[in-house]
Amino acid sequence: MTIKEPLHFALRFLQNPRAIGALMPSGRALARKMADVVDWEKTRTVLEVGPGSGALTAEFLPRVQEGCRFFTVEINPDFVAFLESRFAGVEVVHDSVENLAPILEERNLRFADAIISGLPWTIFTREQQDRYLKAIRASLDPGGVFVTYTYVQGLSLPGGRRFLRELKSNFTYVSRSRPVWANVPPAVFFTCRK
Repeated sequence: MTIKEPLHFALRFLQNPRAIGALMPSGRALARKMADVVDWEKTRTVLEVGPGSGALTAEFLPRVQEGCRFFTVEINPDFVAFLESRFAGVEVVHDSVENLAPILEERNLRFADAIISGLPWTIFTREQQDRYLKAIRASLDPGGVFVTYTYVQGLSLPGGRRFLRELKSNFTYVSRSRPVWANVPPAVFFTCRK
């Protein structure tokens, strides 16, 4: 990670903290642990939602196997431009997570084998959490995996507690990791299946 990425991320946060959700991008320790959940040998379609400045993306790309479709969906136009300049050849879709089904359909895909999220869940309203998780669940292959994270301190907040309930109501399997203390701030990630 160069200084350019955290600086870009921090500036976006300062412009709109209610949309970004963190002052710094996720760290490599968290990204590695989340990437380890995906069976990259068997995965043919990977969708990253809310990549921000690409902290997780940088860890995922070297693991993408030949023949696998990997693309990102980002709503913030500043991050879209940053991702396009940082990751040449990666398809960056400027859209909302709510539109995953038509995004996949436009690419002649029905489901994603893996969906990995960097969305700031704890700052979303209940309605947003519900809509976004339903869109993710509907776009996930029945045998696929959804991996997402939140910061440890956010779990005790109303949005964090609500997010845990929403995960459990949308997925039949939800596993929570131990805290990744090397991340700043410390985070936990969730592995979910339909």
